[in-house]
Amino acid sequence: MYVRSATQPTRKDPMLPRTSQMFDRGREKRSRTRVRVLVGALAMSLVPIAAGSGTEAAVPAVSAPAKPAAIVAMGDSFISGEAGRWRGNSHQRRGDHEGTDLGREAYGPGGRCHRAIASPITTAAPPGAVPINLACSGALVQHIDRIGPVPELPRQIDQLRQVTQSFDVQTIALSIGGNDLGFEEMLRTCVFSFGDCSRRLDPLVEQRITPTTQQMILAVSAIQQTMRDAGDSDYRIVLISYPKFTPAGADNRVSEGLGRRLTGGCAVGNSDSAFFRYVVDRIAREWATVARRTGIEYLDMSWAFEGKQMCAKDVRYGSSRTQGEWTRGTIRWQNRGDDLYQEMFHPNVFGQEAIGDCLGQVLQAGRGPFICLNSGRNSTPSDMVLYYRT
Repeated sequence: MYVRSATQPTRKDPMLPRTSQMFDRGREKRSRTRVRVLVGALAMSLVPIAAGSGTEAAVPAVSAPAKPAAIVAMGDSFISGEAGRWRGNSHQRRGDHEGTDLGREAYGPGGRCHRAIASPITTAAPPGAVPINLACSGALVQHIDRIGPVPELPRQIDQLRQVTQSFDVQTIALSIGGNDLGFEEMLRTCVFSFGDCSRRLDPLVEQRITPTTQQMILAVSAIQQTMRDAGDSDYRIVLISYPKFTPAGADNRVSEGLGRRLTGGCAVGNSDSAFFRYVVDRIAREWATVARRTGIEYLDMSWAFEGKQMCAKDVRYGSSRTQGEWTRGTIRWQNRGDDLYQEMFHPNVFGQEAIGDCLGQVLQAGRGPFICLNSGRNSTPSDMVLYYRT
């Protein structure tokens, strides 16, 4: 692991959390670290079996073949890869929309769960580990441990149990709870309306957040019990919070008013954007408590997309890795039917890669808690920076 001290990158918002000790990992460094781990594991496997106490040579026991390693995603659309069809946003109405549209096949065979090929665990998976996506778009906390997320699927812990029969599950990336707080309801109520949603929805969030955190604690306990039942104690659960998916009003590149309402992808007023950002911060604090109470690891992504969101000043439409937007915009003419609300505001391919880059660093750095930030203007999703969360 390569560790160095650094000062926190400059940010305009005074609410940016204070952090200490940055983890900075380039691709070459990450490769060297992984090689060392693999060599160490190989050396351990070559330790000779001790001989018995008798005069005859001991016959080594025949052990079952080792299961292949796996990293598993559990939870909702944020970790399943929703919006992983899009590599940036575009004004173009036809064709591949300036190279941003990868097509519905980008979601693979997951059906309504929208399990994207570009989901975060694909980027985060260590060498030799198989990424297995059990998360499902639209999932509630109850879909972890009580009922299946869709009629054709069992509970996610039952799916996990099936995975443990064939794989050595080393990491579980968990993100859940946003739908319990009513994220989709917020989007349907606030987007395109340019009203003040906080007056109507803030009481609803306050009413739901405590029961949601209590249900999450039970769900995490159910996951832990499933792993115990599988005889596995050497694994990690990393709870991941959501990023702010809209910029602050002053950082929106389109002035508030009719122009923003008509500009594709930017149909969110300043007051509603402020409310969304408040909710994400509130979730980050509560999820940290869930992680602490259940003894699992925590990755705070609440500030990771700052300056990279839809309609932010420092990014543009198009498929550029350095200047493209990281969240799916409010593009009514491009999204049809339920996909409009299902994909809207979710991390696109760039955002999914950034989350995976942060998670990959966590898996190398050990226990946190951590917070992850991007490297600023013109940075790519593979330039994320990990800090201890204080």
